[in-house]
Amino acid sequence: MKMRNHWIEFVYQNVQTIRNFFVPFVGVTIFNPTSLQWPVIVGIFAVLTVLWSFVSWFNHTFSLTENSIVIERGVLSKSVNTIPLESVRSVHTSDSLIKRWLKIENVKVETIGGDEVLFVLKHAVVQRLEKEIFKQPLSTKPSNNTWRLGIKNLVILSLDVRILLPAISFGFWLFGKATDWLKDDLPKGSFLKSDAKNVLHLSFWLEHGWVIFLSAVGLLLLIWVASGIRTFLKYGRYVLSRESEELIVSYGVLNRKTYRIPVHYIRSIVLEEPLRFLMTGSVRVKVENVGIGSGEEATIELFPIVQKQRLQTYLNAYLPEFTYEKPRTKSPTQGYILYALHNLFSGFSLFIYVLLGFLIYYTSLSIYSYAGWLIIVWLHSYIQWKNNAVGYKQKGFITVQRWRRGKRETTVFLSHYLQSVKCIQTGIDRACRVQTYTLYVYSEALIEEYTIRHIEMSLKQNFYKILQKKGLKFHY
Repeated sequence: MKMRNHWIEFVYQNVQTIRNFFVPFVGVTIFNPTSLQWPVIVGIFAVLTVLWSFVSWFNHTFSLTENSIVIERGVLSKSVNTIPLESVRSVHTSDSLIKRWLKIENVKVETIGGDEVLFVLKHAVVQRLEKEIFKQPLSTKPSNNTWRLGIKNLVILSLDVRILLPAISFGFWLFGKATDWLKDDLPKGSFLKSDAKNVLHLSFWLEHGWVIFLSAVGLLLLIWVASGIRTFLKYGRYVLSRESEELIVSYGVLNRKTYRIPVHYIRSIVLEEPLRFLMTGSVRVKVENVGIGSGEEATIELFPIVQKQRLQTYLNAYLPEFTYEKPRTKSPTQGYILYALHNLFSGFSLFIYVLLGFLIYYTSLSIYSYAGWLIIVWLHSYIQWKNNAVGYKQKGFITVQRWRRGKRETTVFLSHYLQSVKCIQTGIDRACRVQTYTLYVYSEALIEEYTIRHIEMSLKQNFYKILQKKGLKFHY
């Protein structure tokens, strides 16, 4: 039996087309309002668009046979894609408030090689599809072994450091307004010369400072509440469960999403620790599928936030195939110097040096601002060095820990997915008796690489032994 996208998709496609051509049509109408032919042209275009959309929608069909999924599409040229059920990597479903009322869902079937098939089907059809693929229906009720996201964890998730930026910007705006209020009382040029410290009088702060402070704090609280609402809408009703050999992750209040992942296709787990997580001893856990797609489906959140000291307990309950062990091999002391040298002479640092020189020459900015930048570089280098580590002694796993994008990121992947290792050693690396390793890890969508900088040279032999067991090559 052939099935098609729900009729709501046909309506959606036409609305999208109208939205895309609305501005050009309005523009032509404004510049040529007296043309009698223009309404006729618009009418003919609208009719042709609707007819083409209907024919495209009608010819895009979905069939589920005993052993395969058959996708047919095309108007002028016909294409047929036959997907064996055994080639399906995972099934993701999502819906919105309107689609929930209509009892339909977006269903995305991910196949070998990272290819994806997206349809909008009735809920009953989705249930049948999952039953055929996974040999058992997806229950809408959580199983006995489920994990839920608590209120305390939602509060921590909402404390995103990005909510501070609007409040800080608002504070600077208030400070600028305060200087404008007092500029008539200040000597000319005080904003650029040494008497800039008199920009604000003490009497002004005594009278109005508390208003500025409370305004900034009030805005910060308002933004935090908005961030809390956004977090609740995204992670509300979060449920993780395991049924046989599949993990089922479901979350969302308005736009609810459900991911069903066969455990034997999971290649690695990723532990993320932003600053607020490090302060609370928490960690975010994601899983990566072998045939990953893109965007949000590439790494699916298994635990948005859990206590790190209980991480292994949760893994044992839901993903016992993986074990986390803190990586022990860290960058030696001389690696810190190499990190600092790399950051001091990076392209971004050179840009900052030029920018500071320009500001110092044309404004009252002090030359000591260079010292401030150097302190930031040295601190950042220390954080990178401190969080750079690798673990390989745990049987069957390789652990890579790095500092990336303002958070500590630890990847634990199965060692049999390691394809090759490249070693890079500069002259200064050789003098410090360290080198940089790049691990190439298998993925059906792409070859991923993990770089471990300035680690001791003896690590090379250990990676070589791992690759020898697979009969693969090692790049020196």
